[in-house]
Amino acid sequence: MIEGKFKIPNDLDLYKTLTCGQAFRWGLYENGNFKYAKLDKDGFIYGIVYGNFLGLKQEGNYLFYKSSSEIFYIPQLKTYLNINDFLNFYFKFDKDITELYRIMEKDEILKDALIHRGIRILRQEPFETAITFIFSAQNTVHNISKCVYLLSKKFSERLIFPNAQFISKLSYDELKHLPVRFENRIITAIEFSKIILNGFDLYRLKNLTYEEAHQKLISIKGIGRKIADCILLFSLDFDNAFPIDVHIKNVVFKLYKNHLNLKESKTLTDKTYKIIGDFFRKKYGNWAGWIQEYLYALSRTPDLKFSH
Repeated sequence: MIEGKFKIPNDLDLYKTLTCGQAFRWGLYENGNFKYAKLDKDGFIYGIVYGNFLGLKQEGNYLFYKSSSEIFYIPQLKTYLNINDFLNFYFKFDKDITELYRIMEKDEILKDALIHRGIRILRQEPFETAITFIFSAQNTVHNISKCVYLLSKKFSERLIFPNAQFISKLSYDELKHLPVRFENRIITAIEFSKIILNGFDLYRLKNLTYEEAHQKLISIKGIGRKIADCILLFSLDFDNAFPIDVHIKNVVFKLYKNHLNLKESKTLTDKTYKIIGDFFRKKYGNWAGWIQEYLYALSRTPDLKFSH
C-alpha cells in the first residue's frame, strides 16, 4: 500500500461527503464483508474507486491516504492521474465551495443547511454510477451498497466494479440474490449494459446541454428522470442536475411552498419533477445539484421534522 498525505485545497467534510447518499462503496472491508459508512480503528474509511483500493482519513486540512496504486485511470478523461491529481479530481476541488456558502448565508431557507458545510459532489465513474442508481429505486442506502459489493465480488477478487461486457452476459437468475426492491431493476441493469456495448457513449454526454443529456438518458427504457439526474450530477459534471425522489419532493414542498405554484400530493409526477428542477436551476444555476445534497442532509438532521 502507498501511504501519504494530501493538503485539502478547499473546504471538505470527508465523512459526510462519502456517506450522504451519492456514493455507496465507502466503509469498512473486513473478513470478506463490507460495512457501509464504517471506519476502522484508526479512523480510516475505505473504498474501491476507479479500480483502486483507497483508504482515507481527514485530520484538519489534510487527507491521509492508503492506496493500492500510485495512479488512477479516468475513462471519461482517457488519461491516468497520480494520487494527488486524482483527489483533486474526485472531490472536485477545482470548484470553490465558499461561493456556495455565500449564497446559502444570504438565503433564509438554505442558511440552516450550513451546519453541514463541507459536503462536496464527487466525480464518480459514469458506468458504475449508472448501474448503482438503477439499483437504487426505492431502495435503502445499505441495500444499494450491498448490491454494488456483491456484484463487484462476482466480477473480481479485488472487488473492482464490473464492466458493461461482464454485466451484459449475466442472466436474471445470476443476479436475483441482489437486494433490489424491484426485480426489473436487474433486467434494466443488464439491458443498459448491452446498450453501452452497442455504442451508447456515456462520456460524450458531457458535450451536450443538460436538457439534451437528460433527454438522451431518459429515452433508455428503465432510466427515469431521477436516475438520469444522478448520473449527470455525480459523474458527468452537470452540477445543475437536481435529482428528486418523493422524499426530496416533500422537503421542497415544506421549505419552498411559497415559492412554487404547486399543490401538495403524495406522488411525484413528471410535471412536478420538471417544475421543481427548473426552479432550482433558474435560482441557483450550477450550484443546484449541490444544494440538493445540502437539503437532503438538512432533512436528516435530528430535531427537524420532515415528512417522508
